[in-house]
Amino acid sequence: MQLTIAIPTFNRPKELARSLRTLLPQVSDEWVLRIHDNCSEQPAAEVHRELLAAFGPERVTVVRNLANLGASANVLRCFEQCTTEWLVVLGDDDEPAADYVAAILEAIRQHPEAIYGTFSTSIFARSHDVFSDGLPGFIRAIDNWSNVLFVSCCYFNRARLVPYLRYGYLYAYSLAPHIAMLLRYLREHGGRCCFYRRNLVRQATAEDGVTWSRVNVSNPALLLELVPDRASQEIFFQAMAPHFFPLPMLAMRLVERSTETGEDSELLFRFRALTTTCLRPRLRSALARAILSFLVARPRLAQGLGSIVRKLSGRVRTHRTEADIHAGL
Repeated sequence: MQLTIAIPTFNRPKELARSLRTLLPQVSDEWVLRIHDNCSEQPAAEVHRELLAAFGPERVTVVRNLANLGASANVLRCFEQCTTEWLVVLGDDDEPAADYVAAILEAIRQHPEAIYGTFSTSIFARSHDVFSDGLPGFIRAIDNWSNVLFVSCCYFNRARLVPYLRYGYLYAYSLAPHIAMLLRYLREHGGRCCFYRRNLVRQATAEDGVTWSRVNVSNPALLLELVPDRASQEIFFQAMAPHFFPLPMLAMRLVERSTETGEDSELLFRFRALTTTCLRPRLRSALARAILSFLVARPRLAQGLGSIVRKLSGRVRTHRTEADIHAGL
């Protein structure tokens, strides 16, 4: 066995069953399956007993956490408890391709020296394969931050990354602990990363009118601390910015979030630090901070602007809160 497919799951029995049914025809002696149940209301081992048994007892391990550790910590448990050299972390609600496992194994065989690989998804399809070396090369090769952040389309050399597990836990709040470990490894040792054009997984669609807030998923900006030089920091941020922080919509998204959660001061602090670090030109950075300060000091105006934005965009979905994310929802 050289590959583990780990599925962190919490209260998604239907979605998990769909993924398991897709993976079942792909069973081989080259990989094992681990289910990391984040203390779901209905234990995954019981709900999916028959389906898991079809994989064979020697190929399946189900681990149930004593309590809900949050989404990031459960992903890190996948790294911590894996015993094979290579690891895939597949979200329980994401849909793998019919040859998901075969494509990953083939990529590993072609580039056994790689530390990390990412495939195209329903979010973004790249036009050609790209291979990078070292931390600066990895940062410059990022053509779509969503596909780097989206863990289900990635594979990792777990044996090399697990000594840096502490960085994953230190940056668990970034919602990208897997990238924190990768950045630190590349910073110290270099290494090859692979960006494939092949589309391998479809991101889950929002259910019940709930979606992820772009303000929530701004947390990966905390990873900038792991990039040692200013020039690389700016390139790294520019790779993230078009997906989460396009100005002038940044201020409007903050208005929406502040009216929904009341986390005005926390958001202002986060984005003041963010814009001071990387946004260029400096005038635009200063303007963004000024706008945010103005809106935070005038909650009624912020609420009114937020309502206008929602009406103009036609958006009726509500955002998951920060607490939801760290609860593993």
